Amino acid sequence: MKIFLKILVGLISFVFIIYIFFNPQIKAFTRPYLQLKNIVDFSITNSYSSKNHHHHQSTVNNLGLQTSNSSNNTVNYNVSENYVLLATNIDEENKLFYFFYLPIVVESWRRLGFEPVILVISSKEDNLDDLKNVKNATRITLKYLKKLNTSLVLVKSEKKFGVMTSMISRLFVGAIDFLKDEDFIITSDSDLIPIKKSYYEINDREAVCVWNAFCCGQFKHLNRTFNMYPMGHIGMKKKHWRGVIELNSTLEINTKAVADLLRASFDQSVVKEDKQIARGDRTWYADQVILSSKIEIYVNDKSKAKISKKNYQGTRLDRIHSIIIISQSYAAIIFDKLDDNKQQILLLDDLKNIIELQANEFTNLDETTIETETNTEVVSTAITATTIQITSAQTTSQAKTQSTKNQTNTAFKLKYFSCLFEIVFSLILFTYNMSG
Repeated sequence: MKIFLKILVGLISFVFIIYIFFNPQIKAFTRPYLQLKNIVDFSITNSYSSKNHHHHQSTVNNLGLQTSNSSNNTVNYNVSENYVLLATNIDEENKLFYFFYLPIVVESWRRLGFEPVILVISSKEDNLDDLKNVKNATRITLKYLKKLNTSLVLVKSEKKFGVMTSMISRLFVGAIDFLKDEDFIITSDSDLIPIKKSYYEINDREAVCVWNAFCCGQFKHLNRTFNMYPMGHIGMKKKHWRGVIELNSTLEINTKAVADLLRASFDQSVVKEDKQIARGDRTWYADQVILSSKIEIYVNDKSKAKISKKNYQGTRLDRIHSIIIISQSYAAIIFDKLDDNKQQILLLDDLKNIIELQANEFTNLDETTIETETNTEVVSTAITATTIQITSAQTTSQAKTQSTKNQTNTAFKLKYFSCLFEIVFSLILFTYNMSG
């Protein structure tokens, strides 16, 4: 019986290995992941042992916020006193792109001299060190952010209002107590990866700085006309954030504070549950409208600060300009619109654990949770041990859709073969143990 089991397991393993090795679809699909892992292994050996990032340890009781714990043996990495503020709603677990991006975004901002602070919005969790109600995809991302010593601030939201709370919560950065009045904080999106350091240089630290300031024209609000400034990115010192939004010292950052600000700036109709918010409606753009109007009042009417406006330069990545494919078995990163090879390599630095941890955890996601982008330009990636070359493939809309479907189908195949491999491997171990 033992001999029969050994022969059976051996045959199944042999057939499985032959199929994986010679199947061109699987080889083509896994190549970006494998090559990306190889170059990261090659370029950042021992990188974590040579750095100590600071992770702020604080419980902000008077704000209704809580940050995760930090290691006692870390040193302060925040020497620049420049911060970038991000927000993510962990109740919204089906939008996996945001979770996958975060560790990459953190390290990218650090390369540019900004220490990230992430507002983690949840109606279910009370402690980021004792997560009870999140899926593995969220858990592993938060776990890795902690390993990067990222400042995580838990913001409690009311059930069904997490999206609205997440959208508006960045306006309350002036109430975060571990930030100093002279610290400079800019806003950004959790799925936006900055690339070019010179674009994010702060020319006047006393001014309110707006990047891509001329993008969005004007709008009417409060019976007057204002310039519309994009939320990614607006930066100023903490003292100015507090002055612009007119925050008081007893404010608690939560859904109630967000709803009160929305009512004061608009009316009750913009206070919406998650399912009621539509892309492009008044709630969707409320943060930009509120902040843009309050900045111009603060600068022009009250003369509390100057404003510094920057033109947009194509030096960032987001889901509009790139494709991020999250599959059941692999997290394949395909970048577009990078400036040069050196910047591409720097962007990959420190991502070894992201590739290993997140790719494994995303393996077990249900097929229904996968979001596929079919309306963006398909990008092909070639990665070598010393450089990365990115080229854009010009295709028709039909070809793009078909390509995405093919990749998704291949991902489904990989899921089942991964499960088969685990079964075969378990059988091998079982047989070995039985044979003594």
